Amino acid sequence: MEGNTVLSTGIRTLDVVIGEGGIPNRSLVLVVGDVGYIHRLLVQSIVYHLSGDQSVNTAVKYVLYDYTAEELKSIFKEIRMDISNLPEDRWKIIDMYKEEPIPDILEMNPLSVLLSEYMDDCFNEKVVGSRRIVSVIDSLSTFLHQIPEWGVDIDDLYSIFIKEFTHRITKIDGIHFWIMTRGLQEEHIENTIAHFADVVFSLRQKQSGERVANFIQIPKLGTRILREQRAREYPIVVSDNYQVRIDTKERIV
Repeated sequence: MEGNTVLSTGIRTLDVVIGEGGIPNRSLVLVVGDVGYIHRLLVQSIVYHLSGDQSVNTAVKYVLYDYTAEELKSIFKEIRMDISNLPEDRWKIIDMYKEEPIPDILEMNPLSVLLSEYMDDCFNEKVVGSRRIVSVIDSLSTFLHQIPEWGVDIDDLYSIFIKEFTHRITKIDGIHFWIMTRGLQEEHIENTIAHFADVVFSLRQKQSGERVANFIQIPKLGTRILREQRAREYPIVVSDNYQVRIDTKERIV
């Protein structure tokens, strides 16, 4: 493996919680959270950091199912991360958002798009060159809901896409984030995808009276199941300007 074997998330306290100084290169990272924006904000913060890290030389591929490309740019701008003027070879948005997904034989189904525009872009050495790919599927939960509408067998998702993706990921430098919302798919599907993932971030909301707090666990990192960290939840703190940090002083068992 060339270059850095670990890539910093840009969130120093998260790097500390991971315990490796960042996310291992060539990782598929499953980010699962409750309904809300915190798990998505965490991914967006990491991706924006990696895209601006001159020592890493990245190219971002961002697949959208839950909102449009223009809405994504507005979201990044609101959290003081402007991607609107970045060239496509550095930031490519694959906009799959449809208010009313209607199958059309003239259009590719979503699995075909992932195999062509997404996966080929991520793992085509002629396209990638010397850059590390940072990719996002936002969100995999919405994509999974579209599968029946397009007549795609769920078994094809595993055999054609996920297995092939996890095979190719070992050959090209980069980090890949798949965002899922807890409860929007059957638990066994979430568990199956977690099995294929190299890293799992699990985010949860907890309410005490009127106060809602967010926490993160890292139950999986590479081939190791992190038993010690799996028993701990670290509070996530979001500042008024949407900067994310992990509170490593307080540990909830």
